[in-house]
Amino acid sequence: MKSQFLHGCCDLDPKLGETMFDSPGKLLFLVAVCLVFVFFFGQIFNIDVFGSAIKYINKWTS
Repeated sequence: MKSQFLHGCCDLDPKLGETMFDSPGKLLFLVAVCLVFVFFFGQIFNIDVFGSAIKYINKWTS
């Protein structure tokens, strides 16, 4: 089952001639969906996800 899913997502689609990750639009859409999901997940559980990430990055870069 897993190999079929990977085959469907990652291998060349004969009709389109591209993988899921070759299309910038699809990739941007996927990233946007992930960001929205993370944002709402943080809101539901009252976690400041982006604030925590920025603090974490600042801690490592300083």
